Amino acid sequence: MTVPRKVSSSLTAADVMTTNVVTVRQDLPAAEAVQILRSKSISGLPVVDDEERCVGVFSTADFSRLAESYAEPHAPPVPCPFQQRHRRVDGSDVTICTLTPGMCLMQRTDEEAGTTRTVCCNPHEIVCDWTTLQPEITPADPVERWMTVDPITVPATADIHECAQRMLNAHIHRLIVVDEDHRVVGVISSTDLLTALVGHSKPRAETSKVLPTC
Repeated sequence: MTVPRKVSSSLTAADVMTTNVVTVRQDLPAAEAVQILRSKSISGLPVVDDEERCVGVFSTADFSRLAESYAEPHAPPVPCPFQQRHRRVDGSDVTICTLTPGMCLMQRTDEEAGTTRTVCCNPHEIVCDWTTLQPEITPADPVERWMTVDPITVPATADIHECAQRMLNAHIHRLIVVDEDHRVVGVISSTDLLTALVGHSKPRAETSKVLPTC
């Protein structure tokens, strides 16, 4: 799918990004990173090195992979309380995600008869309820062992068409904005882009939004 250039083509990443992004060092214990994810109710954290350069992302998907590797062999899966089963008109089933769009890496858009829904593409593979996570039993491995390396980034000067195209190509909901030294200066969510594309202006948010990769 290709994003048309007709709408808001003069806007750049700097115009729509969220600042004051929460980052973590690559040597931080994974358990502490999970605590941050839970306390901030965010889906991922940019990981930086000693010079504050972005080297990866630690997301809920990475935590799910970590937890699975240390889980008991026959432990039952933890159900996500933000999922609802729905039957389409054609008789097929889909799992609707009731979280705000962009809050979970497993979210996808599903359209039926002119209605757009946010659905879960892997309802049995990720825990979305932060109250069910147990960071106190998470191994002390550093974040760098479990993070997703080489995250997709854009410069602050990138136009929103390029940002949207990168999101579409990578099937992600957020992009990390970096400066010329690859230091994190902001994050752009799919909601930020949609707001700009439909022509609505909004003040730059000062809350934490983070790109997770999928």
